[in-house]
Amino acid sequence: MKKGNLGIRLAVYGVLAFVLAYFGSSTLLFLMLGITLLVEKNEWATRQIIQALVLCYASSLVRSVLNIFDFMYKIPYVGTVWSILLDVIFVLIEIAVLVFAVLGIIKNLKDQDAAIPVASSVADWVYGVAKEKTAPAAAPAPAAQAAPAPQAQAAPAQDTTQQ
Repeated sequence: MKKGNLGIRLAVYGVLAFVLAYFGSSTLLFLMLGITLLVEKNEWATRQIIQALVLCYASSLVRSVLNIFDFMYKIPYVGTVWSILLDVIFVLIEIAVLVFAVLGIIKNLKDQDAAIPVASSVADWVYGVAKEKTAPAAAPAPAAQAAPAPQAQAAPAQDTTQQ
């Protein structure tokens, strides 16, 4: 249970950030991010808030992209189907945000990193943490066969035959 410079447990920042992300309060999330960056200066707490921000904006981004097709509502019959389809998609988005927010809250209460799939990699990118991809180990080069040891040259045989 680490406490920050303000005397608040650092996990509280993460828990509050994921609650705010579920409710879509990006302005308050940016305020919390500023506090943790400038006052607390704690990387772990800042990473949790960045993950909550990514979760909040991912939901907003999907909603905004789907709302581009508002003209579909004006087409008879298609508008009804489109409305039902959008409602189903928006409910699924809300369920996904809720699940990730609850997972983030539970992990933060245990003083662990939330590790939200895409949000965690964004937080790593913000902090410049490069996760090295380990390449499979190359097969060891075959040992070069040792050259045969040079043999001592035998003295030329002397001709013992008489002439």
